[in-house]
Amino acid sequence: MTNCIIRSLTVRSIKLLICLVTIAALAAVAPAVEQGDPSTMPQKSKRPQAAEVAEVAEVVEAAQAAAEKPNGAAKAEEQAENQESVDYSKAAIVNRDEPEALNDGTTRITFDVRSPSMKRDIKTAIVLPPAYEAEPQRRFPVLYALHGMGAPYKAFTDMSPLRRTMKERPFILVTFSGDAAGWYIDSTVRDDSQFATFFFDELIPSIDEGFRTRTEATARGVTGFSMGGYGAMQYMLSRPDVIGSASALSGAFSYMGELSGRPHGSLVSLLGNYQQNQDNYLKYGIFNRIEQFVKDRKPLPPIYLHCGTEDHLIGENRQLAAFLIKQNQLLRSEKAGYSITFQYQESPGAHNWPFWRDASAGVADFHYRVFQTPPAKKDN
Repeated sequence: MTNCIIRSLTVRSIKLLICLVTIAALAAVAPAVEQGDPSTMPQKSKRPQAAEVAEVAEVVEAAQAAAEKPNGAAKAEEQAENQESVDYSKAAIVNRDEPEALNDGTTRITFDVRSPSMKRDIKTAIVLPPAYEAEPQRRFPVLYALHGMGAPYKAFTDMSPLRRTMKERPFILVTFSGDAAGWYIDSTVRDDSQFATFFFDELIPSIDEGFRTRTEATARGVTGFSMGGYGAMQYMLSRPDVIGSASALSGAFSYMGELSGRPHGSLVSLLGNYQQNQDNYLKYGIFNRIEQFVKDRKPLPPIYLHCGTEDHLIGENRQLAAFLIKQNQLLRSEKAGYSITFQYQESPGAHNWPFWRDASAGVADFHYRVFQTPPAKKDN
């Protein structure tokens, strides 16, 4: 109990507490000297009980430890203590807030999804179209939307152009926190960063169980901006049997180092040193994975790419578009009988919120067209 109280205080408050507790301790230990009180005679001066002295010492020691401990370390310790009392044996929606009615008729709900793979709760938000309440028997396709590095996890839920399309083209929008730089992959270094396992084994089943969703692959798409654009492609390439379409705005497609040999610095904490762990990086490379799909003659779901002409990532987006064209040429020359369906678009804009917000309506249109694809017939 003492530790919980101490941890909640600021460092300045803790220092003040140390002073007050120390003064109180000294006052308790020192003999009373108030004149006129027979009990103040030196030969009969009262001393505190041993238990009282020990309790005072414990409080002072705890306060000093909390004051010296970095705020981040104290918070991590508190989270670890809380985790010990939580059941992470099964994924579940928890801490669900009251629905929030937005001004365009959509409804936003925030909650956490309990992650057994990471032993923590992941912040999640969902936007329901107006038709969700109006047609209680209907099931809806789902668009999962991934934020960029350091961006708010609810960013896509704030994109009003995207939300406005949901009135005429109803689908469910789902966003979640992929950490500031989690890259939507399973880390080989950190047990608490397993975002591929979380997405497929925990988030999607929780959404399907908690809401009226369509569950065929063609009714499930994934999009994202910047780091989230990479994540969208990564998820689609990992499970095309689960994800029926993928799109990216300003996608960060080359940061695994497969083209330059210089991966993004934030990946070291997830995949280890690049020179010593190149295989960990290359297996997550978008270009490598698409090339392998073509070699194995495995069709890919439809892809939509959009980047601003003033974006610092325009070069690698053009590289990916050219790479997809090249793969299609290879498929035609070898009479594979299919090609990669993709759309590439450029328009004025930079690597920023105004571009992603305004481009979000095109993302919704692309995915909704795919959502209309009839489910593939299962073999008897």
